[in-house]
Amino acid sequence: MGKGSLTCGASGGQKQRVCIARALAAKPKLIICDEVTSALDPLVADGILKLLLRLQKIEGVTYLFITHDLATVKAMADSIAVMYRGEVV
Repeated sequence: MGKGSLTCGASGGQKQRVCIARALAAKPKLIICDEVTSALDPLVADGILKLLLRLQKIEGVTYLFITHDLATVKAMADSIAVMYRGEVV
């Protein structure tokens, strides 16, 4: 991060929370979460997923998760599509 950056020195979890807040500011119906927890340690990742679930109940937003992490799928998914080489299988 460059000098004067607002996220300078922020942890990965803090940066992820800023990204979530920015996404919600537009009041979207859908948020695409691409590997939302992949760079976070398990405790912080769990906190982010719990935050997303709380926000979903409050805001009524739908999430599309793109992940390789089956624990994230189990924690978050109401329905699942598996893709292989660009095709749903």
